[in-house]
Amino acid sequence: MIAHFQNGGAFLTVKSITAAYFVEKILILILKVIWVHLHAHQSFMMKWPLNILFFIDRHKNDLFAILIIYRRYNKMFTYM
Repeated sequence: MIAHFQNGGAFLTVKSITAAYFVEKILILILKVIWVHLHAHQSFMMKWPLNILFFIDRHKNDLFAILIIYRRYNKMFTYM
């Protein structure tokens, strides 16, 4: 019984680490996409600095969702 619980605990730890790893990868990917997007429109951005604000406003919900997911997995780490 104890061994079973230990195995379960190990599995949970691996699962949460894997999940956090994927969340990190997704965050890095999104940052890269945003960076490339801004880089492609750099001359346009020089004329319209407000475009950044519009971009943030448009993608606010996505950013919130990512933040919530990230915070949930962070809580998993603290209770480990």
